[in-house]
Amino acid sequence: MPSAYFVAELDCPVCGARSPADESIELVTPLVDGGFWTVGESDPDFTWRAIRVYYPVLREPADDEPVQLLETWVCPSCGSTNWARITFEDTVIKQISAVPLDVLTVSTAHAISEDVGQPYQEITGEELFPGGNIRIDFRERLLAALQS
Repeated sequence: MPSAYFVAELDCPVCGARSPADESIELVTPLVDGGFWTVGESDPDFTWRAIRVYYPVLREPADDEPVQLLETWVCPSCGSTNWARITFEDTVIKQISAVPLDVLTVSTAHAISEDVGQPYQEITGEELFPGGNIRIDFRERLLAALQS
């Protein structure tokens, strides 16, 4: 599987440190093979069609709606695993920002990293991939659990 890095300075919600915009934040993506990608850069593989191949879909984007992808990153200062939202317009990265895994973030995003498996189990008390297949209704279950 190909892999590359999204890079951005992100503020850690655990320790408050600002990360460097480099591979130390471990914001890895299978969308492209190699390189470091940041806001303003473009690649023909940054499309909804490609994203839905590599990431579980939360919801379909509306026509002309920027695509929001949720991916994990690691704070190089404290080692905590956190969430980032990568926003694409057409094939251009428009924003990379640290976000909480909460109702607003999940309800507005279009796709999420499979790394959500462990938090999903902690939040809902159930496996995300029972029998090896993703739960069809995982978005609704996750949102319901986050609202509780």
